[in-house]
Parts: sequence; C-alpha cells; structure tokens
Amino acid sequence: MVQGRDDVVGLDSCVILAREVWQASGHVETFSDPLTE
Repeated sequence: MVQGRDDVVGLDSCVILAREVWQASGHVETFSDPLTE
C-alpha cells in the first residue's frame, strides 16, 4: 500500500519515538522479536 501510493509515506516509528517513551509504555521489557534474538 505505501509503495503503491504517492500520497502515503512509510515511517519507522522507532526513529520518531525516544527510548524513554518505549520504556514508559512497557515495550522495552516485554518486546520479543524472534528474528533478532
């Protein structure tokens, strides 16, 4: 969808949000990505 439309831009949310936001929301402690572990 993002590549097929000129009016939509894909964003990497980890670039937008600071690490403190991820820590406060609990994502740092509970996140699991089998491809990186």
